Amino acid sequence: MGLMSYSTEFTFNAPIKILFRAVQEAMQNIKRIKSVESFENQNIIIAMTKMRLGYFGEKIEVNFNSVDDLNTKILITSSGTQFELHQNKDNCINIIYETKKVLLSSKYRELIETGKAAVSKNSVSQDLYGELIKLKKLHDAGIISDIEFENKKQDLLSQLQ
Repeated sequence: MGLMSYSTEFTFNAPIKILFRAVQEAMQNIKRIKSVESFENQNIIIAMTKMRLGYFGEKIEVNFNSVDDLNTKILITSSGTQFELHQNKDNCINIIYETKKVLLSSKYRELIETGKAAVSKNSVSQDLYGELIKLKKLHDAGIISDIEFENKKQDLLSQLQ
């Protein structure tokens, strides 16, 4: 009997590290999944399902790819015998469904919101840093006076707090 596989992709509105933990937790909630091995440094989770009717269980592989700081795409591939092809698809769909449930819990919503705030604050500080550099160049070129430079610099720095 040959091996068959099913793959699906899904993008979650969650940073990669948070989504990785959520998928781990979600897979623990799926009864058919027997074992889960996580390789966070490689952004991959590998799981095996329970054996059924004398056949080996399916291998499920979840690969994580960061779309940006706040969004992560996962590719789920489930491989097993031809006999269990429908189970391969069901396993992929169940992982997505269970992960959505985990991410909706207050613990994960809080983590995601904290992550969004950190990314937002980081991009604001990068913008301000760029403005400070431009301001310094204008001052060094003699386009603005010492007083104008200090006043504008204080305005920009006050936005960081």
